[in-house]
Amino acid sequence: MKKLSLFLVTLLLVGCGSQSISPQLLNESQTQKIFTKEPSSVTAKTAYPIALQEVKKLLSNPQLFEIDVWKESDADSIHFGFMQKNTNNSYQLIRIIINRQTSEVSHETIVDGGKIPTPVDLEYWKLDNEEILKIAQDNGLKDQTFLATLWEDTWHISGLKQELYFQIDSQNGTIKMICTDPYLTQCTNAAHNPIKSALSSRFQKKLNGLK
Repeated sequence: MKKLSLFLVTLLLVGCGSQSISPQLLNESQTQKIFTKEPSSVTAKTAYPIALQEVKKLLSNPQLFEIDVWKESDADSIHFGFMQKNTNNSYQLIRIIINRQTSEVSHETIVDGGKIPTPVDLEYWKLDNEEILKIAQDNGLKDQTFLATLWEDTWHISGLKQELYFQIDSQNGTIKMICTDPYLTQCTNAAHNPIKSALSSRFQKKLNGLK
């Protein structure tokens, strides 16, 4: 329950200030074992060219809008979300999944939820997931089970067992926000000054339904 709450809250916050999507799984391709690096050396940046190569088999002009790095006891994977605008103004959305434990690459097709995500600024994306994770760890994150998400110009790091959440700038590593509860109501900036984080009424209803 705690993990689900953290995941849902993370999805809410990464969408704050930008339009987001509500992905729904349609299908999963047959996996391909094409990634040959050692799992320990596979990061979001080293895996991105492989993800881009794979998605170009499916989309002619893909744009990256999100990266999810999952570290769990039964999963160690990097998910790349790509989008492409169609001639009728709808969007195709594809998720490329790289399993760091098995070196397999697969994809999922997700439904355009009607809201358009903002593409990741590749020029602004300077710090990789391992670097921002180290910043979070230096500031109290002890949980080895985590989700790190790159959305627009910010990395969002959630301990999935530990109640600790960070927003970290992807260019310079500045901590934008730290929260110490699963509902992100006890939050401060890097100087430990309180930040009031209001949840939308729609999302609050979702959280109430989980209790």
